[in-house]
Amino acid sequence: MKGVLPDEAESEYSIIRVAPIRQGEVPMPTTEITEKIMNELNVSSGTGPDEVPARILRECSHELALPITLLVIRILFLGVWPEIWKDHWIVPLHKRGVTFKSKQYRGVHLTAQISKVVERVVKQLFVPYLDRTGAFGPNQFAYRQHRGARDALALLVMRWIIAFNSGDSIILYTSDVSGAFDRVEANRRLKKTCCNGNAPAPDQTTKVLARTTKREGDCWRRVLDSV
Repeated sequence: MKGVLPDEAESEYSIIRVAPIRQGEVPMPTTEITEKIMNELNVSSGTGPDEVPARILRECSHELALPITLLVIRILFLGVWPEIWKDHWIVPLHKRGVTFKSKQYRGVHLTAQISKVVERVVKQLFVPYLDRTGAFGPNQFAYRQHRGARDALALLVMRWIIAFNSGDSIILYTSDVSGAFDRVEANRRLKKTCCNGNAPAPDQTTKVLARTTKREGDCWRRVLDSV
């Protein structure tokens, strides 16, 4: 029926449902935690819409630790994020090339520095609990302690090796990689990837589908036809 969403598909990336948090499982914020986080602020970080610079928070961390801690407790009790912290300033930052083309810029969000402090306090309180209960799931590597890009890459390589050994096909989807490879002609890059002996040819053990732009996709199809 048009306008009706289909049933949610269950997979290893589906929402991981965790039991409600019981009292005492997550510690309450303390002034020591808040002061420590404020002392770690980067004083050169951009000031957000509230116009309170990070230097003020860092220099006055001892005096402001208590009121900000009470603010964290209030936010957790009400379950509401302050409206003023939902406003961001977006500042254009030049990446490379000519300065008169808008596509050569990326937007940088400047948020209130106090909201960053509160976010980090909440993170310190909840992340240990989320780790213990497996709330992140087995496929979350970013923004976690003792996990990173190297671990994700090692796991993927091992899965690919097992797939190669089993004779299975592998589909590789890449997105937003034009900035990393825009200095190399697409046809040359894709054909070299498949034919230089370092990677299996697509008609042997794996089909690699690189999907970035329409031109790149057309080029990929031509390479597959020629191998």
